Amino acid sequence: MEPENETVRGLARDIAVIKDAVRRNSGLLRHILAAGAMRGVAFAIAALCVILPLLWEATARFYGSLSAAPAPARAALWALTAAAVAAIGVWKAVAFTRSARRVDSRYTYASFVNELTDHPVFACQGAVLVTTAVVLVSALQAGSPAFAFAAVAGGIGTVFALYAIAFLLREYLVTSFWLYLVTVVATLAPGIPVAFLVVGGFGAGFLLMGLMCPKAPSESGAR
Repeated sequence: MEPENETVRGLARDIAVIKDAVRRNSGLLRHILAAGAMRGVAFAIAALCVILPLLWEATARFYGSLSAAPAPARAALWALTAAAVAAIGVWKAVAFTRSARRVDSRYTYASFVNELTDHPVFACQGAVLVTTAVVLVSALQAGSPAFAFAAVAGGIGTVFALYAIAFLLREYLVTSFWLYLVTVVATLAPGIPVAFLVVGGFGAGFLLMGLMCPKAPSESGAR
């Protein structure tokens, strides 16, 4: 039995070495970001980016404007939006954690966040998001909602491009190109209602991402 126990211990050490190597080479980050779990999250985000903007737009048209809508109606819309965003956030955290634990059972979502913040792409992402926020605030102050949307779409498109380059994720690059295209449309045609821009931009963009993401093992029959 002793030789067998030594063999098992040797295999355990080899697996630990492989896991550490995966982490050092950003392979684990890529595995999580490209995992089939992201497919469901992308589809869910796409659905919300279609349903919620249309609800807001329908409310505005029914009452003449959002400001004319009764306070309870506006509160319900804000509550629904906040709950939907929170639910997606929780779902994404759980999906990422499950994906990571297929490689290392000790992994948590906090571990993923820590590794991402240590990666150079995180600093670049932060710079892009800060710039996006500045342009967004300026556009809103100028009363240009279409330009505000363009700032957000362009910013997220750039973040996705960074992920695509850093982790070789084609599905992120496709969505990035789509968001850049929508950014140009919103800039050249500022008269398009923002709700329709969100549906066509983020709704269609995340739908493309979901279609490009690999299927989860349970979907593809892998074990």
